[in-house]
Amino acid sequence: MAAPTDLVGAEVLDVNNRSRATGLLVDESFNVGPYQVRKVKRGFNTTQSTDVGGLTQEHGHQSFRFQFIGEQIWEGRCERNASETLLKSKRAVFVADSLAQLDCSCTSASQSVRLKLDNNSYPMRGSMVLSGGVQYYLRQAGFAGHVRSGTMGYRVDYADGHAAAAADLDYPGRIWRQPNLPKEQQEPQACLLSALMIHRLQ
Repeated sequence: MAAPTDLVGAEVLDVNNRSRATGLLVDESFNVGPYQVRKVKRGFNTTQSTDVGGLTQEHGHQSFRFQFIGEQIWEGRCERNASETLLKSKRAVFVADSLAQLDCSCTSASQSVRLKLDNNSYPMRGSMVLSGGVQYYLRQAGFAGHVRSGTMGYRVDYADGHAAAAADLDYPGRIWRQPNLPKEQQEPQACLLSALMIHRLQ
């Protein structure tokens, strides 16, 4: 993923020591710039299926936790809920409807921040609320701002649409952020963007 043009000259946080593997027996720790992501623990994925009048409705739930270490220690948690309505024939399966929501939080001893994403209007969009109720807007992006299969990232925008930060979720990963981002927002924002990197591997 290329940096958005309005983030040229931004501070770059490269990801390193990140495994390509995922799972219960894999150490998914990594470093992002000066920060450490540790103790990634994934919950069990659950799926429920119901047949209604020739349609199959499937509901899935995923969750994970992690620890983000900077000047403070943050406890991260994410939950993803998804549902699909499938129309099955003898030869094929058609997706009639698909919804997904991702809810993540990072909590330290003194504050809690949160992001929410959904695909009600594709691509995935949502918001990030940081310290003091400061709100940013997220949208899925890829090379040159377009979503492409196999390459995924997110922009974090100010209310006026200019980029405050961005994250490349493809291995190994990278975060760009405006150098004038208030210091009290830097760690919690990086924590939430790290959560998106962990989620990318699910």
